[in-house]
Amino acid sequence: MKDPVCGMEVSASAPGGRWTYRGTLYAFCNPRCNGRFQSNPESFLHPGPVDTSPASGYFCPMDPDVLSPVPAACPRCGMALEPAEASADGLSAEERGSWKRFFVSASLTLPVFLLAMGSMHSGGSPAGLWVQAALATPVVFWAGAPFWVRGVGGLRRGAANMFTLVSLGNGAAYFFSLFVLLTQAGGPVYFESAAVITTLVLLGQALETGARRKTRGAVRALLDLSPKTSRRLDDAGGETDVPAGSLLPGDRVRVRPGERVPADGILLDGGSAVDESMLTGEPWPVEKERGDRVVGGTLNGNGSFILRVEKSGRDSVLTHIVRTVEEAQRTRAPIQTLVDRVAAVFVPTVVGWPR
Repeated sequence: MKDPVCGMEVSASAPGGRWTYRGTLYAFCNPRCNGRFQSNPESFLHPGPVDTSPASGYFCPMDPDVLSPVPAACPRCGMALEPAEASADGLSAEERGSWKRFFVSASLTLPVFLLAMGSMHSGGSPAGLWVQAALATPVVFWAGAPFWVRGVGGLRRGAANMFTLVSLGNGAAYFFSLFVLLTQAGGPVYFESAAVITTLVLLGQALETGARRKTRGAVRALLDLSPKTSRRLDDAGGETDVPAGSLLPGDRVRVRPGERVPADGILLDGGSAVDESMLTGEPWPVEKERGDRVVGGTLNGNGSFILRVEKSGRDSVLTHIVRTVEEAQRTRAPIQTLVDRVAAVFVPTVVGWPR
C-alpha cells in the first residue's frame, strides 16, 4: 500500500496505523502522516496547486461594488470594467483608445484655441469661426464619444455621474456656439471651451487608466516572487520536486543557495542570510538560524536550510499583502461617495433650475 501523505510504500501493518475514508483503507508509515491525513484527507487524495489569486472577474474602478465574470461596460457609469486580478499585461484596449483619442483631439484643439485667443482681440472673422466649428466638431463628437455614451447612459438610469456633467457642459457650449454661428445672432462662441474640456478629460482618463495598470503590474510582480517549485522532504529523507502551491502546513522543504523561499515557515536545520528587502526594504540580508521564521518569496543567500511550512498559498504573508492592496483598489473612498451624492442632487438642480 502507498502512504497517501508521503508516498512511501507501506504494508497494512505499518507503524503509522490504518484509517478508512469513504470506504477505502489507507495505511501510514508513521502516526504523524496518519494525523495529517485525517485532518484534511481531500488535500492528499486530490492535490493540486493552490489558487493564490486574491480575486477574479472584473470590477468598475468608479463603482467597485459592480462585479462581472466577463469583461463588459459598467451598467452605472459606462466605464470599461477592469480585471480584479493583478496582471502585468500591456496597455488595455481602453487605455490605447484613450491615448489615440487624446492625441487626435489635442492636435485639433490647439488651432481652435489659438484662433479663439486671436478672436478676443479682432472680434473674430466669420471664416475663423467656421474653422473653429469644423475643428471642434470631431473633437466633441468623435474624441468625446465615450463621454456622450456614458453620460446619456447615466441619465437613462437616473444616475448622474461625472460624464453626465462633461456631456452637459460640452453640449451646451458647442450647440450654443453653433446656433450663434448659423443664425448670425452675434455674441461669443465657445467652440474652444468644448474642445479643451474634451481634450483635458481624455488626458485625465488616459493617465488614470495607466496608473491603475502600473499598480496592478507591480502587485502581480510582487506575487510572482514566489517560486513555482520546491524540494519537499519525505520522512525517509528523500527529496521530491513539487509545485510550491501544493505545499501544506507541516511539510518540510529544502531551500538551497540562491533560491527563493517557497512558503512561510520556521527553520528546522541549517542557516543562511535571507534577503527580506521585498518586505522591509532593508538592503542587507538578515541572518537566520534554527527556530527563526522566514517569509515566502524572500531570497536565500549562500547557505542552505530545511524549512517547516507553516503557511502557503493564499494564507502566506505575500498573498495577504497582494490581497490587501487589491482590496484597497476596489474600495470606494469616502470622498468619492460624498461627490456622487452631491452630483446626484447638483446635476438635476442645475438642469431644472428656472432661467
